Amino acid sequence: MPFTRLKAHALWLLVAALLGLTAPAGAAPIWNGQLFPVEEVAPGLRGTGYTVIGGTDIEAFDVLFLGVLPGAGPAGDLLLVETSGPLIEQTGGIASGMSGSPVFVDGRLVGAIAYGFGYADHRIGLVTPIGDMLRVLERMGAEDAAAQAPSPAGPRQVAFAPDEATAAQLLAQLPPGTEVLVPLATPLMAGGFGPRALHLVEGWAKRLPGGPFLTVPTGTAPASVQPGTVSFQPGSAFGVQLLGGDVSLSALGTVTWTDGDRFLGLGHPFLNGGAVHWVTSGAAILRTVSSAQMPFKVGVVTDPAGTLTQDRAAGVAGRLGPLPERVQVAVRVTDLDHPQGETPQRFSFWAVDDPWLLPDLVTVGVLQALDQGIDRIGPGTARVLFRLEAESLPQTLVRDNMVYSESDVSALAVGELLEGVELLAANPFREVPLRRVEVEARITRQPQVAQIVEVRPAATRVAAGDSVLIEVELQTYRGPRETRAIRLTIPPGTPAGRVAVTVRGGYSTSPSAVVHAELFAEEKTGEPVEEGLPLPEGGSLEEQLETFRTRERNYELVAEFYPPFGPLPPAESQAGAENPARTEGEGAPMAEEDRDQPRSHQPSLPGNGKPVQARLATDWVIRGSDQFELEIVEPVQEEEPAAEAPGSTPF
Repeated sequence: MPFTRLKAHALWLLVAALLGLTAPAGAAPIWNGQLFPVEEVAPGLRGTGYTVIGGTDIEAFDVLFLGVLPGAGPAGDLLLVETSGPLIEQTGGIASGMSGSPVFVDGRLVGAIAYGFGYADHRIGLVTPIGDMLRVLERMGAEDAAAQAPSPAGPRQVAFAPDEATAAQLLAQLPPGTEVLVPLATPLMAGGFGPRALHLVEGWAKRLPGGPFLTVPTGTAPASVQPGTVSFQPGSAFGVQLLGGDVSLSALGTVTWTDGDRFLGLGHPFLNGGAVHWVTSGAAILRTVSSAQMPFKVGVVTDPAGTLTQDRAAGVAGRLGPLPERVQVAVRVTDLDHPQGETPQRFSFWAVDDPWLLPDLVTVGVLQALDQGIDRIGPGTARVLFRLEAESLPQTLVRDNMVYSESDVSALAVGELLEGVELLAANPFREVPLRRVEVEARITRQPQVAQIVEVRPAATRVAAGDSVLIEVELQTYRGPRETRAIRLTIPPGTPAGRVAVTVRGGYSTSPSAVVHAELFAEEKTGEPVEEGLPLPEGGSLEEQLETFRTRERNYELVAEFYPPFGPLPPAESQAGAENPARTEGEGAPMAEEDRDQPRSHQPSLPGNGKPVQARLATDWVIRGSDQFELEIVEPVQEEEPAAEAPGSTPF
């Protein structure tokens, strides 16, 4: 994946009720349908801007143009402006969330408020010209707006910074009178997240391209109705939804231009994702908060409106109407320590179908469900089963495992889920549209672990083609010692010699790239987390999925050895290697759907560089290992009876 994920600081804002209004009320901006070209902008020109600072009512504010900064923006010229009026006095200046607020002169649309000052005069900002924004519509098949010629330089010295922290540093270094501009932070409304998950979402947002972002905890969106009930006007608040349902993650912005079907907004990129398929929605502003750093809007998304299709340097564009494909996620969490019994809690949400964002979004949503399901963060054991349904897969990808953590069981439990989603999203073979994710987790505080104490083979000398039964003595956590027997088959054709047989616990769980390594007791290294996860081996997607699905599980006993060097067996002897080497015995209970999955591990043929293995499922996460020496001998050849001489007579 192109970026690493998640970390930050959570500050709760309690939102008592969500506003259910879907269409903007109040006075709409006066617009004669014409555009105001950049070459007509001159210092002293006055105009009117429109935005929403409470509910869905569009309100006006005054705009004074100070000059043009040619070529200063990511898509062309920028217009320096000063805002004023009762609305600006109420907000304390240009606020995060006002990105896209349209500015008109004599009924002609000039552009959109897009940039402001951090830790400075919040009345001053920059406007992205509408001509540059309309070029984004070319990506939707719209007619190109005529390019505008550069204008003379503006009247004051300015510098640009990507965020407020950098702006503060530049202010101390630049000559007096120079002002530093930053893009208006896009408010990222995070609903339904607990303190830990919100902490992760905010850090993840800081690592996203585009931005900057201001993560604000808020309520989840109300139950969605059918799209088509929302209408946009210049100045309307709108949302870009990445998550919806029991958890919600949405960006707030302002509509700049619309023809009733298509719309433009922000005046700067959201994630700079290019061609996208994200959900856009109506939005209601709960409050605009004054701040010394920069004022910001707090709001919630309302009804779905359509699809955001373009995310470019000069702004975003979309179309009202049908919604894009989304990935549905269902989570069922059972707290085995709950005094009222094993009653599962159910959670559901959806995520945008974007292979770049999907693994992170699904994982943090499921992590929140696990945290909420057990109502704590701490040690424990989890049995996790997940199913991934995709359009082009012949069957559902199913994987189950057990994990134990001494510090954070929920964080460890999402590791393989992230890997599975990322395997489908990032595979190099073909597009695999994921449609549904189901997760079942049974979690207890009790350490369901067992340590290998001793292994006792029934024999230490065995012929190729035969098997050896191995007794494994296990010390359960603060419980009795248990014994399990695992049968290891020696493939026919294995060269004679001595080998070291290792008996150990299965291991497959790797730290999640979305949940930082410091959350794991085993991974407190302080080193940065690598971007993405290694893909399983395999020359095709089917091979990679089979490797992922059938690889070792933490609750398995694994007996293995590497064959000694020797000549390759004849081709006809390889047929005997098809017998399963894994012994099915008393094992951990699993969901009925998982019982139909192949559970045996095929023994490796000598000479392929892989160990010969047998596996046995247990009720515990297995820790530790032990070894013994095994001598492999040539199989005994049965003597054939001697042929009688011709004409001989028996006695």
